[in-house]
Amino acid sequence: MSRITFSPEGWRGLIAQEFTFANVAVIAQAVALYVETQGAREQGIIVGYDQDCLSHLFAERAAEVLAGNGIRTLLLDSPKRKEEVASYVLFGHLAGALMLLGTGEADRYSIQYVPAGAGLLTCEQAAAINHLIYTIEAGTETVRVTPYTRGIREGRIQKMML
Repeated sequence: MSRITFSPEGWRGLIAQEFTFANVAVIAQAVALYVETQGAREQGIIVGYDQDCLSHLFAERAAEVLAGNGIRTLLLDSPKRKEEVASYVLFGHLAGALMLLGTGEADRYSIQYVPAGAGLLTCEQAAAINHLIYTIEAGTETVRVTPYTRGIREGRIQKMML
């Protein structure tokens, strides 16, 4: 697993080398732990994605991890722009959004966290998420997952139109 460094703009990586389902799961786990430390688990997180190939599958993986941590998880049923999802975070009073996006470069993807209030992630928030990423990579924390079909069936992952 590669060393992940999360910034206020999120994290980007080369598809299938750095940007993998495993690394998306690590980031989603770190965000889940961060949301937990903020006492916002019940507020929930919306998971969105764009039209790039595989974005919806990466979004499903992120949703599995959030649901595995007991976080109310809303998964968009179709691609949306980051701005649309961010406005829903604000008006829906959510803890934030995870966005899985292409970067404009054919072989790179990014994952971004939009915090409550729909603003940019601060350097302090990014540092806190990075610390949690490092604990996961070190094996101190584990990635908790609810399989997608079970999450949908049990209502832990809720598909959503926006």
